[in-house]
Amino acid sequence: SVNRSLRHIYAQVIAPEGGKVLAYANSLEQAIRDASNGEETKSDLAKQVGKLLAQRAKEAGVEAVACDRSG
Repeated sequence: SVNRSLRHIYAQVIAPEGGKVLAYANSLEQAIRDASNGEETKSDLAKQVGKLLAQRAKEAGVEAVACDRSG
């Protein structure tokens, strides 16, 4: 699941059965804020969120994900 506002991006990996979040990341997190210098574009922040989400998903044992655009 990916959501965005005018300033931030939020992403999470949800279990196939639904109801359980396996990993999450967003642009408000301290790790991303510390790594940024304030001049990044929203696309740059989205890439950082994606990398952090991938790292956390791997740590949670997720090997593959699928994007379900139908909701």
